[in-house]
Amino acid sequence: MSKTIHALGLASLLTLTWAAPADAMPPSKCQEGHVCMWEDSLWEGTRYVFQKAVPGRYGIDDWDGDKEISSVINNSNCTIVLFSQDDPDTSYRWWQIAPMDFYSNLKNLKDGDGYDANDRAQSFEIVC
Repeated sequence: MSKTIHALGLASLLTLTWAAPADAMPPSKCQEGHVCMWEDSLWEGTRYVFQKAVPGRYGIDDWDGDKEISSVINNSNCTIVLFSQDDPDTSYRWWQIAPMDFYSNLKNLKDGDGYDANDRAQSFEIVC
């Protein structure tokens, strides 16, 4: 009888674990008023961007980070636009991230043609 109860308890725990939201923003990962970008999904790996949300255009480090961004937290009241080129004016792809929004995997952020942003961003703009 105790084995049955234990098994049911474990099954309930697993069910609750799978029911938990997968994309809950970890507030400690990105300081308030900042934009943060990581090389891996789920905010793992190297954090290549830690930018205070000041309007302007910014490059993503050309050697490390450029075309390697896989997760983003926009912990600001500004909109973030990711660009596929170093020069936003020549960019043929762009992706927008709303204020206080986040993507644990940029494969889930698509442009109007259906292309995802994962490992494609080379620069970004902060618009407030």
